[in-house]
Amino acid sequence: MGICDPEGATLGTVYFVFSTAFLFGWFHEGWEDGFPRGRAYIAIAGIMAMTFGDAFASIIGKTYGARNYRVIGDSRRRKTIEGSLANFIATFFSVLVFWWIMTPPALSTWNYFTGAFVSAIASTCFESISPMGIDNITVPLGVAFILSFLGY
Repeated sequence: MGICDPEGATLGTVYFVFSTAFLFGWFHEGWEDGFPRGRAYIAIAGIMAMTFGDAFASIIGKTYGARNYRVIGDSRRRKTIEGSLANFIATFFSVLVFWWIMTPPALSTWNYFTGAFVSAIASTCFESISPMGIDNITVPLGVAFILSFLGY
């Protein structure tokens, strides 16, 4: 299977671009007020979950993954416990660091940690149940909207 092999290809990259544009459009309020741009930090949490969480899940899962499980609705794809754990850890730290850099005015330091933890749980769950590249929609949108629903 080569890098351009259409057999293993998904529309994941297209989905990720759509998700990113959608999140920045949805959470755009307050941009005219300058940095940290209203609620853009919620969009960033979803994007970081997909960018770092998914990447590390893939790298660690393919390299060190020994315990497999199947994705619901996609009998061809398997995920690994090790990859899912890497997703959780990478999402937690990427959201924490990016929120720390952005210093959202609505959040306390405690909220940085709880928000990163919620993001990591949501990302890992959505990643583990999403078939065929659809995780590039479910992870960023799911993380962002859960955080928004919880009042972050």
